[in-house]
Amino acid sequence: MLGFVNKHKYRERIDDTIVVPFIAYLDDMPIGFIQYYHVDKVGDGWWPDEVEGTVGIDQFIGEADNINRGYGTQMICAFNKMLFKNSAIKKIITDVDPKNKRAIRCYEKAGFTFVKELMTPDGLAYLMQLTTTKIIPLSKHGN
Repeated sequence: MLGFVNKHKYRERIDDTIVVPFIAYLDDMPIGFIQYYHVDKVGDGWWPDEVEGTVGIDQFIGEADNINRGYGTQMICAFNKMLFKNSAIKKIITDVDPKNKRAIRCYEKAGFTFVKELMTPDGLAYLMQLTTTKIIPLSKHGN
């Protein structure tokens, strides 16, 4: 089934400068979603201890056929490289469900390190971070 997105319905979110969404493509096919957000501006109890210059990321691969193929790691590495071109960004963080070992390993392969367990509005999570000194080149993952 073919679905269409009403751009007018999502225009406010697309034009947002606090939470910035992207669609990831592989050979002109959309395979995933990734976004970054300025953690010092999102509020709602999410990142009270983080400072300006820190962004958070969230991502997922859309189709089950594209899972376990390294696309998530490639997508995150490319996204990190793009984000760190902005000199105002000093650190990238993400919160991962402690039970999601596949996601944890994906972020580790992209250079993220475990910081601590924390309670978020969504429940228990692992806080992981990446700084400019830990960025992993894309070539390490076959590109």
